[in-house]
Amino acid sequence: MHSFRARILFWGWGVLLVLLGLFAFSLSWVERELVTEAEQRASRHLESVRWLLSDHPAFVDPAHFEAWVQALGARSGVRVSVIVKGRVLADSDVRFEDLERLDDHSGRPEVAEAEDTGHGLDIRYSATLKKDMLYAAQRVQAAGALPAGVLRVAIPVSEVRSRLGLVRNGLLWGFLSALALVLVLSWLLTRSLSRSVRSFAERATAIGAGRYQDRLWAAPGGEFRPLAEAVNAMAGSIERHVSTIETQREQLKAMFEGLAEGVMVLDAQGRLLTFNRAMNEILPLPFTAPGKTVLELTRRVEIQDAVLGVLADPEGARRELSLDLPGERQLRVSVMPFAAPGGERRVVLVFHDVSALRRSERTLRDFVTNVSHQLRTPLTSIRGYAETLRDAAPEDPGTRDKFLSTIARNARHMEGVLTAMLALARSEEAGRSQRLAGVDAVLVAEEALADLGPSATERGVQMKSLLPEDPVPVLAEAQGLLEIFHNLLGNALRHSPRGGIVTLAAQAGPDWVEFSVRDQGPGVPAEYREKIFERFFRVDQNAVDKNGSAGLGLAICRQIVQNFGGEIRLAESEAGAEGADFRVRLRTAPPDSKITA
Repeated sequence: MHSFRARILFWGWGVLLVLLGLFAFSLSWVERELVTEAEQRASRHLESVRWLLSDHPAFVDPAHFEAWVQALGARSGVRVSVIVKGRVLADSDVRFEDLERLDDHSGRPEVAEAEDTGHGLDIRYSATLKKDMLYAAQRVQAAGALPAGVLRVAIPVSEVRSRLGLVRNGLLWGFLSALALVLVLSWLLTRSLSRSVRSFAERATAIGAGRYQDRLWAAPGGEFRPLAEAVNAMAGSIERHVSTIETQREQLKAMFEGLAEGVMVLDAQGRLLTFNRAMNEILPLPFTAPGKTVLELTRRVEIQDAVLGVLADPEGARRELSLDLPGERQLRVSVMPFAAPGGERRVVLVFHDVSALRRSERTLRDFVTNVSHQLRTPLTSIRGYAETLRDAAPEDPGTRDKFLSTIARNARHMEGVLTAMLALARSEEAGRSQRLAGVDAVLVAEEALADLGPSATERGVQMKSLLPEDPVPVLAEAQGLLEIFHNLLGNALRHSPRGGIVTLAAQAGPDWVEFSVRDQGPGVPAEYREKIFERFFRVDQNAVDKNGSAGLGLAICRQIVQNFGGEIRLAESEAGAEGADFRVRLRTAPPDSKITA
């Protein structure tokens, strides 16, 4: 059933359509009448011109004939043309000298019609006069000044259109008056109803937009009361359900995004629906990832096969995969099916990054192996000499002292290994959390040189310092910086030949200072340059017996330098140069910092 407003609008627009039809019909009828009147007037002018020319004596000079036609056109207010076989002999609106340039007029519609039937009419745009004209033409016989051919007169259509415009304006004002009357009546009839319906619609729209606390308190008439009550009840129910759903969604979203494991959710076709932040960190995915298959995203056939297998398995058995990625990364992938609310079968993939765990296991395994190797050799030596002294002590005091010295040396080596491991553990535990301050690196380096001076003298190695005399403040911790210099200088001493030189130098930059410890030993082969800072690594595996090195000094240096926010590296050897050149770059202390030794 149509509403009251719709019925009013229907009848109002019906009246307007009727009035519009009357307006169009009246305008068309008036236009036809005006055109007919103009055609009759043109025919009368044509007859008058024919009579005047027929009664006038013939002209000897064509120019005089043209002048007479122009004067006739000026007095009568119409355009007069005399055309013989398509050629214009005279034209009241064209100068005599321009007549030769006029086109052949035999193809003009009114001229052609007059040649065929005796009379012709046409309304068209005149290219000569640049305006619309009504043309009337008549075939004539030679008489007086009139030659045999076609006589044509033309009336500007603007006169017809001017009169037509007056009639059109009158009819238009009548139509607009009727339109205004219908609109005013419709507005008055629907005003009160529109206000109520608008308020009702705004409230309903607000509820639909999510403002579920809004209610419809007023209805536009009793007919709308049941609808308002139903909408209010629906809004209350939706508000409760949406609140519950939003709470659960936020909880699930927080859990989903907070997982350390990467999670992918696939649809029944094995295409990606969504993934969490951790997934994007484990395997960076583009924004266009949703909708693509696992094979397209990971380029791993085994994952795609596992997904398809789970989707095809009616029992939905869980599957586990292990993946090796570039950069020594390892992932454990769990593929599990689940059912969506609509019953659609879907798959969730959980990616566990076990790289750190595997590295820890490998590090622990290597650590145990290296520690066992470091301690087993000296411990075996100590045990052997101790058992010899116990079971069959040599009578020669010199031999006995040699045995005891060997036992003491191996004990010191074991103590050194344990001390180095404790130092490395302390440096790793400190990390970046330790508080750094300004430390004069020159004083710390000179202390390290003084500590190692006796050892250098004993080995016949010269310790050469190229450090500046002025303080060099760096961001560090004094004991850790001393440990760095001790390890680097001690390492250089152990690998320097007798008579060699160990050089300690420094180079300052805009916000950093780089220290260099260079020796004249055998250097480090190119294949070992990347491994030189690893724990227990030694270029010569027998060096533990000759130098007493545990292979932890450079690892300790690297950890402490990283704690200071610096860098340590093995510089490239210059052409023809011998030995190794270790570089340590540390940040310069701020100018306002307190410098300690």
